[in-house]
Amino acid sequence: MNTYLKSLCVALLSCVCTISCGEREIAAATDDKTSIQESKVATHATSCRVKDVPTDISNAICSADADVIRNALLELNAESRAIVAAAFAKLWMEQEEVGSSIPWESLRTQTAKMAYAPFLAQSVRNGRTDFPLTSLREFARDVALVENGTLADAEAIRVLGLADSAEDVPLLLDKIRHQPLPSEAGKAAILALGNICDPSATKALHQLGAGATEEEQKATIAKAVATRSELARDWCRSQ
Repeated sequence: MNTYLKSLCVALLSCVCTISCGEREIAAATDDKTSIQESKVATHATSCRVKDVPTDISNAICSADADVIRNALLELNAESRAIVAAAFAKLWMEQEEVGSSIPWESLRTQTAKMAYAPFLAQSVRNGRTDFPLTSLREFARDVALVENGTLADAEAIRVLGLADSAEDVPLLLDKIRHQPLPSEAGKAAILALGNICDPSATKALHQLGAGATEEEQKATIAKAVATRSELARDWCRSQ
């Protein structure tokens, strides 16, 4: 009986050791795979460079991180805006000449493109680049039609306003109705109307103003109307 128990214990210990050793081997293999992947990412990030732009912008693009790109653009000084706009235009069109080891696959995502699309659209409006607004508008409209209340939705709406198409007025009004203030998308839609030159956008703003009851809504509409008045003197006149 004792011999049987001893044999059983030996067998159990052997089984436990086999399982434990196997788990350690799997864990080690996983760690090695993770290390290799991290090494590849680090190597790629180190070799990635965007030509002719400030280092922080180059690093942001190479990170392919939407928040990093967005923050870098917010901190961009006025003197560098034209150069950076030209780089992002090339990035949007996936022109290889923009730099080396660019993480194209990650930068093709909706999240990454929406992080800089408003900046690129505003750069066109400010005369810093002649990039076609139609390309930005088509992309932004597709995003706005499927997103509701997200950051991507608000950014897409801003682009639609800057793209200056009367065809988008109904969509913007729909956003305002379904996403009222204080939502970012609703606010962006009101301000977007102020960026559109067509009389239908002006009419929509006046109708919204007539029915406004909340102070925040009134203030946002007033800001959009003021923007529209400024546009009448420059952008709209040039179109």
